[in-house]
Amino acid sequence: MVTSGEIPYLKLYPYIQDLSTYLKKCSEDPAHILIMDGQWMTLDTFGFTNVPHKEMLKELYTVPEDHRDVLFTAIKIICNAMSNTVNKQLSDFLEGGKYSCQPTEEEMKRTSFSHVTNLGCEHHFGDLDSSQRRRPHSSLHHHSSIQLLKRNRTGLMKWVEGMDNTSRTAVMKTARKEGKILRSIHTESERNVLREIHREMTAEPKKTKEKEE
Repeated sequence: MVTSGEIPYLKLYPYIQDLSTYLKKCSEDPAHILIMDGQWMTLDTFGFTNVPHKEMLKELYTVPEDHRDVLFTAIKIICNAMSNTVNKQLSDFLEGGKYSCQPTEEEMKRTSFSHVTNLGCEHHFGDLDSSQRRRPHSSLHHHSSIQLLKRNRTGLMKWVEGMDNTSRTAVMKTARKEGKILRSIHTESERNVLREIHREMTAEPKKTKEKEE
């Protein structure tokens, strides 16, 4: 559901609230999970609960009496653990959370670029690692520029090509001017990191000081 890309980030709240309610219900009454036609969400607009080959799987819903106690105990433990995870990691989408109700048009517009998974971060780390291996002596400014352009170059070029000559010239002029300022900020940041590393490496270990005292 989350990785399908069908649902915007700020509209996940009803599904997560339904999931939390369902897990709580199953932890209190494990037999509830064996209802074959039962659904965990109130409104399944995108058909997420349509399990392929449902008829072939229907035998799984029939549990021998001598296995029920063990199965229900396991279901209760698993649903409790899953419920705790949802309540902890997705609390913003539950009732009372900051994303627990219908978002405004402004909020939807402002977060339209947001990803619903951490795959974007994984891609950025991969790009940075690749850039550093290819250019081990390059500056942070260089690596940041590579990352910025690598995943956005197509959209960026379309945006620039859609401008008239005056706007394009103004944007490029601003970019060159602000680029120098950003380079200075990155350079100073790298120097601060090196200073901190040097300070920690040259500092006298605490254990040595304690022994001397």
